[in-house]
Amino acid sequence: MSNWIEVFRPAADPSAEEIRLGDWIGLSRYGDLEGEYHTARNRIGLHDRSYRGLLEVTGADRASWLHNLTTNQIGTLQPGEGNYTFATNLKGRILFDMNVSVRPEAIWLDLDIRWLHLAQRHFDKYTIVEDVVVRDRSDEFLRLALIGAQAPALLARLGASNAAVMPFLQISRLTVDGAEIACFRHDLCGLFAADLLVPKDFAKAVWNTLRACDGVTPVGYQAVDMLRMEAGIPWPVSEINDQVLPAETGQLHRAVSFTKGCYLGQEIVERMRSRESLARKLSLLRFDGQRVPQPGDQLFADHTHVGQVSSACRSLKFGAPIALAYLRAAHAAPGTSVKLESEAGDIQGTVVPLQPED
Repeated sequence: MSNWIEVFRPAADPSAEEIRLGDWIGLSRYGDLEGEYHTARNRIGLHDRSYRGLLEVTGADRASWLHNLTTNQIGTLQPGEGNYTFATNLKGRILFDMNVSVRPEAIWLDLDIRWLHLAQRHFDKYTIVEDVVVRDRSDEFLRLALIGAQAPALLARLGASNAAVMPFLQISRLTVDGAEIACFRHDLCGLFAADLLVPKDFAKAVWNTLRACDGVTPVGYQAVDMLRMEAGIPWPVSEINDQVLPAETGQLHRAVSFTKGCYLGQEIVERMRSRESLARKLSLLRFDGQRVPQPGDQLFADHTHVGQVSSACRSLKFGAPIALAYLRAAHAAPGTSVKLESEAGDIQGTVVPLQPED
């Protein structure tokens, strides 16, 4: 996995910290975190997304084969269309999540780089006689994102005239500095955002050109991570992993088709929906005081263990520490009080509403 940090570092404060996700090394921030946060909300944030990988599936059986291994509808997608989906195991638990984009001669799978080897092993296991080939194309591209309220206008100037109303994961084409760029909408942190797949030979030129556009400011991982937590969006590895069932994530509306027929783990996923009975739910918590919880911190209500923290930060929106956690369903209603217990001391938290589903 190529790292592009040296391309981006000149824009950063020398004191900016690095962050590592698997093999990827990026910048947690470029300068002022609060400034980057507000840029992403109100203007245009330019974000290094090369912590995402790209698998390409080719072969005559690619659509039907992938359809049988994922929770969402694949077989009816047309070139240019896409959706969000889970790959589940026989027990209905999530192995990994991904965005699917159908190309004229291939299907592209956009997923966290930490899922790449797992996904390749999983797909290889379930390729028997099918005419499919799965190839890792991650190193061929630099992945960028344009985020924020003014991003559609910039994309329109670059050639994506329908950016403001672009359907999710529908691919458009842009040309920047001679580079042909695939662009798709993906509101990764609860705000308008579009991912750009830039051919690696053009990476530095395109970054510099976008950076020079009016209203554009580099935004590091920390601001994006805060925004997605505030929006209640589960993240790969942190909230999406093989300990989690699809219904627990709150993402059924966009990740699961209940009319597509059989797929790996389908019986369990359908049972959870039809019985309308969940043991736990993804929840957003706001905490008293200033101490930020840590992933793995244990949560209690009336001396009963009800869950544990999966992600946390100090939120600018809430003006307080927040966390995502899978809580027992009986304790997941907004307004419910929970207590975090750790060696660093106990702190009180309250469940707050997640953003309404689209």
